[in-house]
Amino acid sequence: MPSSKKITVAIIMGGRSSEHDVSLKSGEVVAAHLSHNKYNILKIVIQKDGNWTITRHSSGSQGETLLPGQALDRLSTDKVDVVFLALHGTYGEDGTIQGMLEMAGIPYTGSNVLSSSLSMNKIKTLEIYEYYGFKTPRRATFTRWDTPEKTNAIIQVVTRNIHYPCFVKPVQMGSSVATFKVENESGLQEAIKDVIEHDVEGLIEEFIQGDEVTCAVLGGAPGELPKALPPTMIVPRTSRFFDYTAKYTPGATEEITPAPIGDDQTARIQTIAVKVHQILGCGSMSRTDMIIRGEDIYLLETNTIPGMTETSLYPQAAKAAGMTLEELFDRLVELALMHYQARQIKI
Repeated sequence: MPSSKKITVAIIMGGRSSEHDVSLKSGEVVAAHLSHNKYNILKIVIQKDGNWTITRHSSGSQGETLLPGQALDRLSTDKVDVVFLALHGTYGEDGTIQGMLEMAGIPYTGSNVLSSSLSMNKIKTLEIYEYYGFKTPRRATFTRWDTPEKTNAIIQVVTRNIHYPCFVKPVQMGSSVATFKVENESGLQEAIKDVIEHDVEGLIEEFIQGDEVTCAVLGGAPGELPKALPPTMIVPRTSRFFDYTAKYTPGATEEITPAPIGDDQTARIQTIAVKVHQILGCGSMSRTDMIIRGEDIYLLETNTIPGMTETSLYPQAAKAAGMTLEELFDRLVELALMHYQARQIKI
């Protein structure tokens, strides 16, 4: 990266999703740990109504609220060099804002449009896992438009093939929002009703009894292999599973990094995480969640913009690998600029 002048970074956070508040926390952590000696920092909060509020990090003002198109113009006027995406969930992690920034010719952190879209859709991600030979939980799907007869048929499939307890979750949401562990048919019916209020499509998954681990991956420069960070074992203490409360309440979950699973199992987990990062085409970062049951490893999902809050798993893994948050965020900005330059095509 050039050293003669500061790089202007716009941190985009908030967003029009149920993960708005978590995203704000991620964005503030990024803003606090990017070097002020190296970067000029703009903070952009996408409000729940879709408008964008822009402030300079050093400013104490309330900022200026603009329509999205006006905000993109402002990024050009302010000569933003790169966008740091601290958005989670719908309209942030699903390829939509990535496409907007591609059209505007602005480099951004994370994964490209295709990778973001695929990874956000849990069903498509599971299908890709299976194509490459990875194990996944048994599952069934449902939609907002299913007839009562079809819903009853799905419930029968769960009873015969998936069994209880099982998980019910939206297909395109993160942070375990509207995710339920259900024990019986009545609980399943209620969970289905709740999920379709949040998403048009839902997923019912087999409960795999085992150790839950997650493995973060840091992307490489163009032509370089990505690198797996130390995996983390997740042990919820106050919840029945790793739900929203367990993820974002300090002390609610014991998160052990590196995971106490032995060198051989650690190597397997890291190899899988890197392979998944590659087959999904992820960019500067990803984090894949898995369950270890005996000798089997089941893949659950991959996040392309993991949380960056004080309790988030990706920063914990980076710290275990010997990186400070400043070094991590600096590397993500550097990778965004390098990959943007590498994919430019002369017309």
